[in-house]
Amino acid sequence: MGTGYKKIAGMGYEFVHLAEFAWFKMEPEEGKFEFNWLDKVIALCTKYNLKVLMCTPSAATPAWHNPLAGGWGVYAIHERNKRAQERIQTRCYHAGKTGWAQVKATDMLSNNGKGEILMGPDHYSWNNWADLLVPDKNTETLAVFDNQFYKGKAAVVKHKVGKGIVTYIGVDTDDSRLEQDVLRGIYTGAGATTENYPPGVYVYWRDGFYVAVNYSSDNYTMNMPGTANIIVGEKILQPGGVLVWNE
Repeated sequence: MGTGYKKIAGMGYEFVHLAEFAWFKMEPEEGKFEFNWLDKVIALCTKYNLKVLMCTPSAATPAWHNPLAGGWGVYAIHERNKRAQERIQTRCYHAGKTGWAQVKATDMLSNNGKGEILMGPDHYSWNNWADLLVPDKNTETLAVFDNQFYKGKAAVVKHKVGKGIVTYIGVDTDDSRLEQDVLRGIYTGAGATTENYPPGVYVYWRDGFYVAVNYSSDNYTMNMPGTANIIVGEKILQPGGVLVWNE
């Protein structure tokens, strides 16, 4: 480890940032804190005259911080936790174990690398980041990697926890189509309807109000129930337009 910080300093860098994903190391069990490893890292940074930017470790919660413990709910978890979904709480556990599947390793492909995912009859491409999952007993595999040396390994898994269901999406696809299909299946399985908005059209729900924005170059006619009360804008959402309504 010391060699790495020596190389960082030798490359002319003055700052390093630490611990944004380290909650599971700082608090491996609830109420039990361990900072010896962090003290050693800071000492190494001091030795090589590196200034430390200490980050809050909330970017990834530990496995014991399970939002489903004994409760109800449907949860979707994405490995990079980039896309918070309305009405579905997202969590990302990087403690090496999600609680229902072992994260054996991660992979990042080169710019020219091409990864493939298979979910049912559908194929998806990825190039960014992926967790290689080993499902625990009673964990269902929804999608697998379809090339590279880990072909056949689980990429998306589903597990029942108490009275709820957790789906872990362990890969970041190029066009997010896999994530969209998985989430659509979660919503429909929970009895909720979904919309397939075109690129550039976004709809959010906040405190009883729906807010739609159109960043595309085309008009978009919003699908709204007859009971909808438009507060701002019009049903035909023009480029650059905003529409706010409640139901």
